[in-house]
Formats: sequence, C-alpha cells, structure tokens
Amino acid sequence: MTRLNKRIKEKITQQKSRLVLALDLAEDIYSLSEVKRAQARTSLLHRATQILVKAAPYLAAVKINYPLILALGLDFTAQLLSTTDLITIGDVKIADIDNTAEWIARHLYGIGFDGLIAHPFVGFEKSLDGLFAVAREKERGVILVINMSHPGSSLFITPCADALAEFAVEHTADGVIAPATRPAEVESARSRLGNEMLILAPGVGAQEARPGDAIRAGADLEIVGRAIYQADDPAYAARLINDEINHACAEGE
Repeated sequence: MTRLNKRIKEKITQQKSRLVLALDLAEDIYSLSEVKRAQARTSLLHRATQILVKAAPYLAAVKINYPLILALGLDFTAQLLSTTDLITIGDVKIADIDNTAEWIARHLYGIGFDGLIAHPFVGFEKSLDGLFAVAREKERGVILVINMSHPGSSLFITPCADALAEFAVEHTADGVIAPATRPAEVESARSRLGNEMLILAPGVGAQEARPGDAIRAGADLEIVGRAIYQADDPAYAARLINDEINHACAEGE
C-alpha cells in the first residue's frame, strides 16, 4: 500500500467520511486592474477558506482544480492548503513529458498538496516517470484518470479504461478516477484494480449521479463540487451528502 493510499484510508475512518469536496471556484482575476485584482484574489481566498472550513467536518479530502490554483496563485493556494488537515489533492491532470511533469509536481507538492491527478494515457517512460519520481522523493501521491464523468469521455477515454486501470496497478498509483455517473464502469474498474487501489468517483450532484451509487459499485470516495460550494450552507449540504454516502456503505455491508 502506498503512503497516500494508506493516509486516505486512515482519514476515511477518522472522519467517518468518504466524501471529497471539489473546490472548483474560479474568478476572472486577470481582466481586472492590478489593484482590483489583488482585492479579488484576497476575497477569493477568503471565500474558498470559509467553504472549506465549514464543510471540513464531513469530508475526507479536498480536491482543488486548476482554475482556482491559477486565480489564487501558488502563495495564496499554499495559504488555503494550510487551513486544513484533510487530504489535499491538486486536480491539474498532468499530461506532458517527464521534465514538465516533474516541475509541475515540484511546485505543487512544494506548496503542500498531498496528491496530484495525472492522465496515464501519455505513458510512463519519459513522461509520468518524472511525476512518480518526485512523488516518491517527497512522499506524496499520484492519482490517475482512467475514465471521466462527462458524456464526451466515451469518445476516447472509456474505450481505454481497462488498459489505463492496468497501467495504474503496474505503476503503483495511489488511486484512480472513475465516473460516478456510470456506476457499471466503476464496478468494471474495481474488478481490474483489485481491492487495495483507491477509486475516487466524480459526478455526484451537478452531473446527476446519486450519492452512494458509486460506493455501492466499488468506489472508495465520491467527489462533489457545486452541490456543496454553491449551497447557501456548505456545511449542511456536505453533512447531508455524507450521510447519504454512509447510508449506502451500511447497506452494502
């Protein structure tokens, strides 16, 4: 079991939660004047921090996407990460040559991310080997996309999902991304991955996957974004969704 894989499983038990918040906030920072840009970035950091702090009691992890990292910048993103003891995942979907992957990893692990999401379709040698090398050096984790939750994934990614799952096992990834929107594909992924590999399933809420369905199909965690961060009360929304997921887990035992 890899270090991040083990930490996430411990956090699931500690928090009594299989819920990951996709904190996908974004602001059009760079269309503003320099003075207003600084104010907007500070306001965005405050908003993101408040949502995260309120929802945190009902979460196992938080996933922060590329637009929010770009809007905040690395220093403010580091401040956001420092506000929580949850597992922090950088959703930057790395897909490049080894040197580029390595430096993306050094920057993002360097500001505090526990794990990074990458696309395995680029292969390993002279590509993701740079990412995995830094992950081992820093004792951090790698999560690989073997499928996606949107309908367009059926064009290129879904037909290769089995091969990508085998790639994840071969290279000892900490976990994979598979679609909560299509539980049968989560079930198929689980059969390929075995029992140790984590499956994180996005698409619950705004993409209309129901809380708990991916867990029943074999996922370890479900990823929810807009249904929590756009809610009037993010803590209440996170608690309700986490309760639904836990109910699904209890039914499956």
